[in-house]
Order: sequence, then structure tokens, then C-alpha cells
Amino acid sequence: MKEMKNKHSIIERLSARLSWLVPWCELLRIPNLFTVYGDVLAGVALSWVTLGKGAPLVIGRVVAASLASVLLYAYGLIENDWVDAPEDLRARPERPIPSGRISSLAAAIAGLGCALMGLVLAACCGRRVFLVALVLFLTISAYNFWLKKHRLAGAVGMGVCRGLNMALGCMLVDFTLLMLFPVLGLSVFIALVTLLADREDTAQRPTEQVFCPSLAFLVAWVITVPFLSGSITGWGCGGSFLLVLLSIGLSLYAAYRVYGHRVGPRQMHPFIGQLILCLIPWQSAWCLLAAPHHTVAILFFALFSYLLAMGLARRFPQS
Repeated sequence: MKEMKNKHSIIERLSARLSWLVPWCELLRIPNLFTVYGDVLAGVALSWVTLGKGAPLVIGRVVAASLASVLLYAYGLIENDWVDAPEDLRARPERPIPSGRISSLAAAIAGLGCALMGLVLAACCGRRVFLVALVLFLTISAYNFWLKKHRLAGAVGMGVCRGLNMALGCMLVDFTLLMLFPVLGLSVFIALVTLLADREDTAQRPTEQVFCPSLAFLVAWVITVPFLSGSITGWGCGGSFLLVLLSIGLSLYAAYRVYGHRVGPRQMHPFIGQLILCLIPWQSAWCLLAAPHHTVAILFFALFSYLLAMGLARRFPQS
């Protein structure tokens, strides 16, 4: 009995010391971070298989570019809430900054720190990667300060940011016009999700539009893969297509659950989050296309990322 009390006491003390992390996890929408580095990995895989797997690939640079993408994404999230703090004080006072759990100064310093570290890591990966990262940084800033004030421009801006994130990975090897289809597919998917999220804080009855984002996955894959037939194996192509179907199925199921029903923020927020998590199997589809001999590792990593993100989504908001 005494040992049990000591264990509970240790857990309580540990929880108290780590409580300061909770508002930061909310601010960073931590479940979504597990969908970010996959863009870079998918971009690397796409460029590698497009160029016939003969291009040099430095693992250290892949890791650095992946971390850069996560840091720039974190910068965008922090800056977004920092800019919206006056409005959130009225509409969403429970958010970390307006509630006072994170000061405006601390958020500003953290956001700029993430941006600086992200750009430095990108610079370590070469000039082309740095230039894409710089454009991504500028686009994120433009979205937070101006584009998001306009519904369509905001959706396009958000989609471009995510497409640039994938291009970050492509630039680690090289970039060809063929890579535009997956990059545009990702951009269109995120733009459509952003349009759906525009009214997520109001009661609504979702229409057929909730099924549209998944089409971007299918179209991008179907257009791109036939051009790669000489560089991929049958198993790689088949396994990749199954992962694409999985991502489409997950997004369609999420859409079906809200379609035609009278739903409020409590249903729409998880729906948007589920659509974002559908990126993980889609990203894995491109990785499997390039490295079918690493199927088990790719599937394990994808499953780990998905389950961890889904578990965190039960505790922390995604939008």
C-alpha cells in the first residue's frame, strides 16, 4: 500500500512539473505535427523514383529537411494564434494565448525561434532546399497576416504552403515537371479541407462537398504513376495503390459521418482533424512506391504515426 502511494505521488509530481507543456501542445495542434514530416519523405521518395533511383541521397539531409518542415509548420501555428489573439479573446477565450496560459511575448519568441531554426536547417540541405523553405516561410506569413482574411485566398494559400512542404523534399534530390501532379494534389486536398474548416465553429448541415477532398488523392496518383512504370515494381505499385485507397476510404468514412446531419463544432472539429490524418497513408503510398523492399518499415512507421496522432487528438485540438 505504501509503495502504491509513493508511485501515485511520483506521478502527481511529474504531472505538475510537465503541466506547462499542455498549453504548448494545444497551441501547436500536436496531433497534426505527425502529418508534416511525411510531406518531405513523400517528396524525397517521389523525386528519387522519378529520376530512376540513381540520384544521390544523404540521410542526414532528409532528417534535417524533415525537422525544418516541422519547425516551419510550428512557426505558422504559433504566429496564427498570435495574430488572432484579440479575436480569440472574444470568440475562443479558452485558447492558450487569450487565456493567459502562454504570454503573447513567449509565443512571439517561440514562433520566431522555430522559423529561424527551420531556415537554418534548410540551408544546411543546400541552396535549392533553402529557397523553397524561404518561400514557404513567406507564404505562411502572408497567410497569417492577410490571405486568411479572404476565404478563397486563404484556402489557396494554405494549400500552397502544404505543397511547398512536399517540394522541400523533392528539392533534396531534384525537381521535374512530373512531380507537379502530386504536389498539386496535396495542395488541392488541403485547400478543400481549409474551405470546409472555414465554418467549423458554426452549426451546419454538410453537403456533398465533404466528399471532394479525397478525389485529389486519387487523381494525383492515377495521373503520376503511369509515367513511372519503368522505375517501379509491381508490388510497389500495388501496395502504393492500396495505401491510396486506404487514405481515400478513411476520408470518405469521415465525410459520411457528418454528411447531411445537423452538426456543430463538436462534430466538425474532429472531422477536419480526421481528414488531416488521412495524409499519413497517402504520404506512405509514395514512400512505398520508391522503396517496396522496405514495406514493413514504411507500414510500421505510418501506423505508429497515425495511431499516436489519433491518440493525441483525443486530448488536444487539431483545428
